[in-house]
This record gives sequence, structure tokens and C-alpha cells, in this order.
Amino acid sequence: MGNEEIPSWDGGKTGVNMKKKQPNISRKATRVFKIAVGILSAMSFLWFLIPLFRGICNIGNLLGIIASAAVFSYLIVASKLGKRGYQKVFRILNPIAVTVATIGLAWVTVLTGCMIAGASSTPPENVTVVVLGCQVKGTVPSKHLQLRIEKAAEYLKAHPDVLCIASGGKGDGEDLSEAQVIYNGLVERGIEPERIRKEDTSTNTVENLRNSLDIIRENEWEETLAIVTDEYHQFRAGMIAGQLGVKAYAVPAHSPWYSFSAYYARELLAITKDALVRS
Repeated sequence: MGNEEIPSWDGGKTGVNMKKKQPNISRKATRVFKIAVGILSAMSFLWFLIPLFRGICNIGNLLGIIASAAVFSYLIVASKLGKRGYQKVFRILNPIAVTVATIGLAWVTVLTGCMIAGASSTPPENVTVVVLGCQVKGTVPSKHLQLRIEKAAEYLKAHPDVLCIASGGKGDGEDLSEAQVIYNGLVERGIEPERIRKEDTSTNTVENLRNSLDIIRENEWEETLAIVTDEYHQFRAGMIAGQLGVKAYAVPAHSPWYSFSAYYARELLAITKDALVRS
């Protein structure tokens, strides 16, 4: 009796049925996953495409468009060729593609978390404001720079004892330096000219902060910084300030919705490049 096999209710067919069901469940899960990835890649493609309609084209949204299109195309090609006898090829390629995508997504998630944290650091009372420049069109600030000027003016009005550096050189297509445009914008919004110094020779974020610190030290101002820039840029600006030996906090300006994807993706690449160079 102890060794007697007890038949299943269906006459011993339960095990066979379970084996048949498991591959079906696996195929359904795979199909749902592919559909979800396809939808996300299509949405991502459109997200990165939006800046182009506003004349914004940089390595960030171009790479985003290419990556999104590549993922979507791979899903289509894999589905078509998989039905034509190329299953063995895709059994090799699929794990590689999934691994690369998982690593990339994890890295983007970590950096995005760092960006959020970097934009959330509230300045203490004793700081010097540094407004980082960006594109000027002739003598008119771009939308990004205008928002930075407005945010800086708001902060300086709320903290009347805080001094400010307007930082940014003169680039192609700019009739005035970015520092001069920032200065003009702040004065127009009621900030006293004597509270502002111009740093008008820098061409990138490292030079912005290094040259601003030189002015701060020459005038014996507070070396703790409150950096005014777009929220996605705060983390990298804070890292650069740390490398220059000072503590930095964030006064984030909110980026226009239509350009965010392009500059966010470009910033991901810039942080990655900095990490690779330091390593």
C-alpha cells in the first residue's frame, strides 16, 4: 500500500496538461512584455521628437530618437524573422539585447535619481548665487536663460543680503555676453546692480564655476554657492563645484516641457562622459 501509485483525477493526464500549459503561459508573458516594450519605445520616440518641432536638435534627442527606433525595429524584425526559421539566431540575440537594455535602463534610473536629489538641495542662508548662462539670441535670452534669470531674481529678492555672480561668455550668434544679459535681466527685475558681478569669459560649466570662484575669492564673498540652472543640470554643476573644493546648493529653474527630453538626455550623456573620464 505504501508504494502504491495514486492515480490522478483525470486518469494520469494532469502532468501532461501542466507541461502543455507552462509553455503557453511563458509565451503569453513574453508577448505581453514585447507589447509593453513596443509601446514604451514608441512613446519614447515621440517624446524625443517633440523638441524638433521647436527647432531644438542636439545629441540628446537625436540619440533618444535613434535608440527608441532601434528598439521598436528590433521587436518587429525579431517577430517577423522568428516565424521564418531564424529562432536559433534570436535565441542568442535576445538575451544580449535584454541585458544591454537592462543595464542601460538601470544606469539611466540611477542618474535620474541623482538629478532629482541634486535639484532638491535647499541652500542655507549664507551663500553666493551663481547664475549659469546659456544661449542668447542676439541680445535676447533664450527661454531657458530667461527662466534662470527669473528664478535668480525671485531668490535674490527673498534674500536681500545675498550677492550674485552672472556667469557666461559670448558665443556664436550672441551680440552680448550671457553674463551681460543675465545682469540686465536681474536689474530690470529690481535687483540692485551693486549686488551683481559679471563673469563673461566662460564657455562651459567648469569654466563658469571656476571663474566665478575667482571673482568670489577676490571680493572675499561667501564661497558656499547657490547655483541657478535648470533642474536636470543641478547634479552635474554640484559635482563640479565639489571638485573645485566648494559646497553647492540648488536654485532650480524649471525647463520648458517641449525641450526637456533633449536636454535631459544630453545631460545623461554629459554625466556619463564625466564619470568615464574620472575613472
